[in-house]
Amino acid sequence: FSPERGYVIESRRGGAGYIRILRVDLHNRQDLLEVLERHVGTQIGENEAFGVIGRLEEQKLVSRREGMLMRAAVSNRAISLPVTAKDHLRAGILRSMILAIMANKGE
Repeated sequence: FSPERGYVIESRRGGAGYIRILRVDLHNRQDLLEVLERHVGTQIGENEAFGVIGRLEEQKLVSRREGMLMRAAVSNRAISLPVTAKDHLRAGILRSMILAIMANKGE
């Protein structure tokens, strides 16, 4: 139940406390832009990037095959740079792919 997978977690402590897990679906261009801003940003780790890609697949915004290609492009094996630079480059690549998806979907 992580944010990059599309979940928002709310909690309240105390006697009448609760934990609420909400699923936020991607319905439009604004939702995709929010994913870019909140979860990709200027740097993102491999696992978090894979989570974002998984969410795009679950929401049927990319096919399984497209998701596999996206994972290959942002994987640690594909980016042979020092650790500090990998996450910045990965974020740029993922942002570009998501923007291309948005342009292709005509939204």
